[in-house]
Amino acid sequence: ACGGAELAGELRCASADHLLEATDGGIRALAAGGVVAVLLPGTSFSLGMRRFAPARRMIEAGVPVAIATDCNPGSSFSENLQQAIAIGCVGLRLAAAEALVAATRNAAWSLGLGTEVGALAPGFRADLVVLDVADPAHLAYHHGVNHVETVVHHGQVVGGNASAR
Repeated sequence: ACGGAELAGELRCASADHLLEATDGGIRALAAGGVVAVLLPGTSFSLGMRRFAPARRMIEAGVPVAIATDCNPGSSFSENLQQAIAIGCVGLRLAAAEALVAATRNAAWSLGLGTEVGALAPGFRADLVVLDVADPAHLAYHHGVNHVETVVHHGQVVGGNASAR
């Protein structure tokens, strides 16, 4: 452990990324500092690692967990958030509902936008993706396909696969 989680907590950062080596002390510091842990499960998967960030311990300690792709050609060359959610369920041991919150609500808070986006609520910007799944668990076990049916940005339909069906 290099102390990154401890430092992020001490500085009360909005977020801290990766956190594969976060210790129990680092997790306590993240919780105390109100830091969102942005976990990047695609990195562990793409690099063939046998370990993932300690998401379950973070959640139990009260640390909000977000999921992102970490798209880059060196360690996680994928833009697919649906894949990151699936890997998060398997590798991070998140329930499907937890992974959805991590990819939406908690991700918005990690960017300092939690009062504007990331929830379907009055006063929030209507940016959303409608997924064609019967249950959130389908994101974890029916992976590798595009479940996007409709994309809405600022309240306007801007894309999706609904017309292709």
